[in-house]
Amino acid sequence: MPIFFTGRLVSLTCGAMALIAIYFLSRLFLDWPVAMLVMAMVGLNPQFVFIATSFSNDIMAVAICHIGLWQLGYIIQHGLSPRQSIIFGATIALAVLAKLSGLGLLVPWGFLALGHSRKIRDFRPLFWAGIAGLIVFIVDGWWFWRNWTLYGDPFATNLLPVLLGPRTTPFTWRDLWSLLTFLWKAYWLDFSPGGILFAEPPIYAVLGLLCITGVIGLILALARQKHLRPFFFLLWGWFLIVFAGLLRLTSQTAIFMGGGRLLFPAAITVGATLAVGLTEIFRRPIIPGILAALLGIYAVIAPAHYLSPVYPRPTLTKHLETIPTNRLGAIFGDGQFELIGYDLEQTELPECPALAITFYWRTLRETDQNFSVFIHLETLQQGHPVILTQLDTYPGYGTYPTSVWRKDQIFIDRLTLPLPPPDSPFSGDIVAGLYFLPTMERLPAWDGTGQRYPNDAVLLAQIWRDDSGTLHLSIPAAFPGGTR
Repeated sequence: MPIFFTGRLVSLTCGAMALIAIYFLSRLFLDWPVAMLVMAMVGLNPQFVFIATSFSNDIMAVAICHIGLWQLGYIIQHGLSPRQSIIFGATIALAVLAKLSGLGLLVPWGFLALGHSRKIRDFRPLFWAGIAGLIVFIVDGWWFWRNWTLYGDPFATNLLPVLLGPRTTPFTWRDLWSLLTFLWKAYWLDFSPGGILFAEPPIYAVLGLLCITGVIGLILALARQKHLRPFFFLLWGWFLIVFAGLLRLTSQTAIFMGGGRLLFPAAITVGATLAVGLTEIFRRPIIPGILAALLGIYAVIAPAHYLSPVYPRPTLTKHLETIPTNRLGAIFGDGQFELIGYDLEQTELPECPALAITFYWRTLRETDQNFSVFIHLETLQQGHPVILTQLDTYPGYGTYPTSVWRKDQIFIDRLTLPLPPPDSPFSGDIVAGLYFLPTMERLPAWDGTGQRYPNDAVLLAQIWRDDSGTLHLSIPAAFPGGTR
């Protein structure tokens, strides 16, 4: 647990670094009140607060990318030099080690070097730009080579279809619209992977109105203040690079990867658009500042409002007062845990139907390791299993890890698996099990007769939705107490 809290402290530090870089970059082009407003529009986003206080590499990449953008803004103002090339090369190298999106900073860097070279009619800026690229190669080359030798891809992006399932149909305009909708919602609030905790539609309507007003104001500001154009050309160019990279990767997978957090390396683009655009509309930053404060208040109350109802505290007991609807008796690991049984119940999450699964675990032998629970809705496509939806979490959504489970205690844990949209017929299996996150290795799973489950995944139910939209569940009859 100390490692976990240390990781969260590192994330919080990186979040602060990102906001500082955003302020100093904005200050190169904007008055200090508007620069502060840019920082507030980013830092008071509920999802940014959530990621900046989580144990994640996302916010480290966000911090380093914004430091790189700050350096690019300085070059726009003051020109390119060998010293800046060395510093920027080191920045990109660190950003790439944190997350691959940092490599995209080479694109605006190359354009700036080319523009500066044409302006002074000298090839030396291009040579200096090459120095930055050489530094990236020296620092990160070992990682590219390792990926190439192990996976046949210097960036290892070919593993994404393996982990998330390959896309078996062309990426259509409808898919693009679904992706944009998903990213829009998740950019502002998505407190769990897979979009389980989206906000209510009126919240997005208000944010949408705010963003539309900001874009209109920005257009008016750019028409009137020509000195802002290079700034926003940099910001929106970088945003498109980040989005294009995300689109290319997620268009190859069966499910959308990540969420709005993957756009946070370009978070200043949204923040600056709102700050400058709203200030232009209202003439002063006071009203936009009030709106930013309201966003901050929402960020404070959002965790309690959204997390508490969906992530109820688990129950610990020595004796079961109610028997599970579906008895199982599955053993995991080397006789470490028993899954006594489970209950299934149809429920609803914001924006999608879901299946509530209550697990009844018994500790047979204590462990100092923290195992994760996986619940997958899998189907077969062209003979290969594909994950339609999934939930991967620590028991109790992290509130009661297996390292604190005590012998002979029964742990009742209610988890919620999102299902495909109501208008999507499907069929598949609900499977569950335990795995060790650092190695992704699943614990062996055995049934009551000593037979090992295929892929160490316990089949909980077959599930399908017909063309009329009716959802059907079938429990394997071999389970004691099971029904079909």
